[in-house]
Amino acid sequence: PIHGRPLVAQTSVLLGLPFAILTFTFIPQASWAFWYSLIMVTGLGLTASWCATGVNLPILSEIVPADSRSAVIAWQSAFEGAFAAVLGNAAVGLLAEKVFHFSLSKAQDELAEDKMFSQSIGGLGLALTTTLTVPWVICFLLYSLLHWSYPRDLRAKQTADDAEQDGEGNGNDPTSTETPCHQGNGDPRERSQGT
Repeated sequence: PIHGRPLVAQTSVLLGLPFAILTFTFIPQASWAFWYSLIMVTGLGLTASWCATGVNLPILSEIVPADSRSAVIAWQSAFEGAFAAVLGNAAVGLLAEKVFHFSLSKAQDELAEDKMFSQSIGGLGLALTTTLTVPWVICFLLYSLLHWSYPRDLRAKQTADDAEQDGEGNGNDPTSTETPCHQGNGDPRERSQGT
């Protein structure tokens, strides 16, 4: 059971990657382009969407203390979205033009001539594929590390929870740094009132 969530993440990445690659690298004939695109987009949506709801949020909910949980999940979502929006868009443009020789004017001319495939349009597809494949491979490797780190994080959280419960059971606050004051009749005010 401990390895289930990491396996879900790995499976999602591995199943979604072929759909994503085929979406951007293969241009179908016009007669069946709609059905091809429908199958690719549906397959990608059904396979590549498991990580956020099946892995990231549940794991963070389990290992992060309750008082920090919403902030940690918000930061995780913000970083994920920001990196994708900023780095992804810039990387596609740079790779398409500088590495794969995409030219917008050439692509428009080729589309006007009803060419199904061209070096320029193919270059844009390769740029999209590269900016998708490289991060997903990195994600796969990082999710693989969860097989090692997730059990340890769960044990650490359980130990912290047990220590907190033991402290509450003894009437002590385990997070408090104050030492107990005088107890019983040790308080001088209590002694003066009692006499």
